[in-house]
Order: sequence, then C-alpha cells, then structure tokens
Amino acid sequence: MSTRQTPLNAILIGHGHWGQILARYITQSPYFHLLAIYGRDFGEIPPHTHTAFIATPLDSHYALSKQCLQSNLCVFVEKPTCPNTKELQSLYDIAHKRGLRIYTDYIYLTSPSIAKIHTLIDSLGKLQRIESCITQYGRFYKNEGALEVLGVHLLSVFVSLFKNLSLESCLKTSPYDVLLRLKTQDCPITLHCSLESKRKRREIHIYGERGELHFDMLDSNPLCYVYGGRREYFGFDEGDNIAHTLSLYYEILHNEARYANHRAIATRVLEIVQSCNTLASKSKAYHQTMSQNLTIPSTKKGHI
Repeated sequence: MSTRQTPLNAILIGHGHWGQILARYITQSPYFHLLAIYGRDFGEIPPHTHTAFIATPLDSHYALSKQCLQSNLCVFVEKPTCPNTKELQSLYDIAHKRGLRIYTDYIYLTSPSIAKIHTLIDSLGKLQRIESCITQYGRFYKNEGALEVLGVHLLSVFVSLFKNLSLESCLKTSPYDVLLRLKTQDCPITLHCSLESKRKRREIHIYGERGELHFDMLDSNPLCYVYGGRREYFGFDEGDNIAHTLSLYYEILHNEARYANHRAIATRVLEIVQSCNTLASKSKAYHQTMSQNLTIPSTKKGHI
C-alpha cells in the first residue's frame, strides 16, 4: 500500500444492512472521510467530494454508477458491477473520458489466505482438479441469484489465479442453486453456490500432482498447505477484509497498473456470469440433483 494517506471525501449511497457495515468501516478508514449517506434518490452532492460508495441492489448499480461518474466522482460499487458487460463497458468508457475510476468490490481478492494461495499454487505442480463451494441460507434479492450474490466471490478468485479460465457448463436447480464447471488448461474446476443450503460454507480445495491447498474461510486456520507429506496451517485473520478492500481501492485510485488489472478481472467475471445465465436460460430443464456429482471434502483436515 502506498504511504500516501490523504483522506478522500466520500459519500455512501445505500443504508441497508451492507451499507451500514460499510459506513462503519469508511468512518474508521484513514483513507476516506465520509461526508454523507444517501438512499438511491440522493440530492445535491457536497462540494469537494471525490468518491461515491454504492451499496445498493444490483439492479440499481448501473444507473447510480453512471450518475456518480457524470458528477465527476470515482466509484466504489458492490459486486457484481452491473448485470451485463455492455453496461460495464459503458461505465468504463465514461470513467476514462472523465479521468475517473470505477472499482468493483470483489472482497475475496483482498483475503490474506487467497494472497498466500497465489504464492504457493505453482509449487503444487500440474493441477489435477479444483473443487469449491460457497453456500448459506438466505439473502434473497430481486433479480439476483446465488451466482450474483455468492458465486462471484469465488469466481473472482479463479479469474485472478488463471488467465485462461473458461466456462464449460452451468447447471441450475433454481436461480438460488447453481453449479459451474470451469476449466483452466486441463484442470477441471467445480464451483457450487447456493442460497438454499442449511450449511454455511466458504471453501476452495486445490489438488496438484505434488501437493494440495485447502481454503476454508470459516476455519480458525483458513489455509492448509499439504506438501511432501507434511501439513502447514496458516491462521490468517479473515475478519478484516472490508478494511483491506478500502485500502486496495485507495491504492487503485493512485496506481494505473493496479487499476488495469482490476478492470480485467471485473470484466472477465461478468463475462462468465453472463455466459452462465445465457446457458441456463437456454436449458430445457434444470438438473434436479446437480450437487450429487460434486465431492467436496467435509473438512480439510481429513485429507493428505
């Protein structure tokens, strides 16, 4: 992170559950000074405001982001940026013409465990398979399914890890239960996301020819590295990632290379989401037992 820490004046749009949490972190951040909190129909923006934080439902992201950009504000918007890539590119074009930036809050990209995976994954040798899941019960929103609410978290991780990630299939039992099959080179990746599960899970399991990596965000030791017959556990604190994402946003506002990388990730995530929804809409029948073929370990400690 840059040592530059001049706080930037900010407004927050959205005062629901997530907006209230975000407001607390913005207030505590050394990088931003929160001037005002608005609903979707916000009025006059305080003078000398630099950035807007948008914490509203997905169907409002595009219009609010566009309005803020046209008011000469940089934008921090909750994931996903907007429903489709056409709208996303429109926002990037507006931002570019005005010398502004738009940041999508893919908060898992600031996880210390995920950062460690980036440094360790090459040591696993050729990857054999990757299995992942992100599930819970609830948080139902209009026009947002499990993929938009949950799945994009892990999808952003895979996009950041693999430049050649491709979508193989997308199976839905309902909008709230989705199984993606992805591929990077010859390595298959499964991603199960559900808002209909009684069990809350946040897991990635990576199997290579020389070792394994097991990530469980809800575990006290969220990362386990299996290599050479030994296990190494990492007790990273995953409870402060909102502060990390605010720090990253501040850095991206001052770093063109970081911003370009972020744009590429956000664009590819939305491309895959859009392709998945297109595939699902063309399917004549949803698969009723899609998760039966998905074998995710119940605990990373049982595997070597």
